[in-house]
Amino acid sequence: MNKIMLILVAAVVFATNGLLQAAPFSEQNVYLDNSATAASEMEAINKIVQPDQKGFPITGTVSDCGKLRLRLWPWGIVQSTFISGTSINVLGVSGEFYYVEVNGQKGYMHKNYVSIPNAPATGAAPYYPGNTRSGGYLPLAEGINNSKSGAVSATSTSESSSTAVTTGNTPAVKIQSAPGGQAVNTKSPDFKKWFDAAVAQYATQWAFPDVTNKYGKKVTVEEFMKAIIYIESSGVHRNSSGKLTTSHCGAMGFMQLMPNTARGLGVDATDPAQNLLGGAKFFKEVFTSRYVGKKSGLDKLVMAGCAYNMGPYSTKLAGSFADMVKARTGAVGYGLKLKMCLGIALTDLERTYVKEKMAGSKAVDVYADQLYSYSHGLGA
Repeated sequence: MNKIMLILVAAVVFATNGLLQAAPFSEQNVYLDNSATAASEMEAINKIVQPDQKGFPITGTVSDCGKLRLRLWPWGIVQSTFISGTSINVLGVSGEFYYVEVNGQKGYMHKNYVSIPNAPATGAAPYYPGNTRSGGYLPLAEGINNSKSGAVSATSTSESSSTAVTTGNTPAVKIQSAPGGQAVNTKSPDFKKWFDAAVAQYATQWAFPDVTNKYGKKVTVEEFMKAIIYIESSGVHRNSSGKLTTSHCGAMGFMQLMPNTARGLGVDATDPAQNLLGGAKFFKEVFTSRYVGKKSGLDKLVMAGCAYNMGPYSTKLAGSFADMVKARTGAVGYGLKLKMCLGIALTDLERTYVKEKMAGSKAVDVYADQLYSYSHGLGA
C-alpha cells in the first residue's frame, strides 16, 4: 500500500470496564512511504489497538456472508474482501473483531462472520457505525471504541437470549390441529412412532453438523426433519377427505417424495410411516453427497435443505448458500425458510430477500417467528 496516510492518535489510553478511555490528545500524521512494509504498518496500528492474543493463533473460516471485509483496524480502512469458506488464521481479538491473517495479509474481520472451533459465526448483522456499512471507515481511536462498545452490547444481548431460552421466551409453538375425517397429519396418534422410527434408523448416518441457533440452542436432527416436513407439506400427509398431499409435479406426502425417488429408496410414498422413512433415508445420501458432503457447519445444514429441494447433484450446490443468496438463484427461498424454521439469524442480504420475496405485508422478524412456531409445533 503506497503513500497511505494513517491518523495515529498519540494518547494515554487505558481500560475501564472494558472500554477505552483517552486523555486529551493531538493527532499526528504518519506517512508510510514505498519502503514501509505491510508488517510495519500493522505493527504501528497494533500498538494502539492492542489485540488480545492469548490462546491464539487458531484456524478459522469466513462464514455466513457473501464477502467479508478485511480492515486495517476495527471499523477501519477496507483492504480486501474474502468470500465465505475462505480459511483464515485468527491471531487475536479486539472487541467485535478478530485480528487475522489471510493469504499473508493481516487485518481485522468482524467476529459475527468468522467461525472458529467452539464458536461458530452467528451471521447476525452488527450495528454499523457511521458509513461503515457501505465500506467507509472510522478514525482509529473511534473505531476501537465502537468495537469495544459493540462487543459489550453483543455480550449483553447474548446473555438476554440465553435467559429467554430458559424462561421460555422463544416464539410460542403453534400446535397443529388434530386430524378430522380421513386426515393424516403430525397430530395423528401414530405420528410420533413413525417419526421416531425414521429418525432412529437413519439420522445417525447423516453426518449432521453442529449448529447453534440465535436462541442459544443446538439444532437437533428432529428439529431439522420437522422443519423439512413443515416446508414440504405443512405437516399434512392426507387431508380430511383422505386425499394424499401431492404437488403439481407429483411429489407425495409428508416429505414430498417424487415417485421415482420413492422407488429408488424402496418405500411406498403413500404410506405415512414409509414416507418418513424414505425422507430420512434420502438425507443420508444428501449429507454425504458430492457438494454438501464437503461443507461444514451452518452452510452444510442449509445447503442440505437446498439439496433436498433441488436434488443433491445439482451443480448450483457447488458454492456456498451466501453465493446462492447473492445471485438469487437455486433454492434460496427454501434455504431461508429452513433457517427461519430453525431459529437461525438472517444476514442483511437474506433479510432483504425475505422482505422483498417472502414475507408479504409481515415484518421479517414476525414472519420468521411464525415459521419457527409452526415448525416446532409439528408433532407436539
